[in-house]
Amino acid sequence: MLTIIRNALLVSLYDVSVPYAKMKWYILKNLEELQLIHSLKKNDETKKIEFSIVCENNQPVFTALKRLSTPGRRLYVGWKDIPRASRNGVVLVSTSQGIMPGTLARKRHLGGELICEIS
Repeated sequence: MLTIIRNALLVSLYDVSVPYAKMKWYILKNLEELQLIHSLKKNDETKKIEFSIVCENNQPVFTALKRLSTPGRRLYVGWKDIPRASRNGVVLVSTSQGIMPGTLARKRHLGGELICEIS
């Protein structure tokens, strides 16, 4: 999903749809709460998630997506070791209480798997 979003940004396509999966849904819900995407909806007929990337002056709010944990190399960290994202960026962490931004996980003293960094 992150690659689909990254490729859409490269060709200036800001309306994106990805196949539905629960993990993708929760990641995108967090991005919607952080106001990086909007108009998030699930299409039950096509089994796809459709959303739009937020733009300011025809430029997307974020430009870089970096996957931190891969299927071949999972990255688990304690709450003290959650990396701080670059300026205006966010790190998403999968914790025992769900997927959340790294700053919130650090406040709640929750570690987990690093999913991605968005800046």
